[in-house]
Amino acid sequence: MRIVYTFSSFQVHHTLLGVLLYVGPDLILPLTSALAAIAGAILLFWNKVLGFMRSAWRVLFVRQKTPRG
Repeated sequence: MRIVYTFSSFQVHHTLLGVLLYVGPDLILPLTSALAAIAGAILLFWNKVLGFMRSAWRVLFVRQKTPRG
């Protein structure tokens, strides 16, 4: 009598999903390094970024005063 263990479809897909979604430190460190570089560049030029955002806000959302008379 042979006992053969067969994987169900759920078990195979669950295992493959676990392997594909593995996030170890070797995958996280480059991502966090890139995010830190972006944050550093934003902080380095914060006054320019804030000025651009203010001017864009004024152009998009502030109504122009219409002269009366």
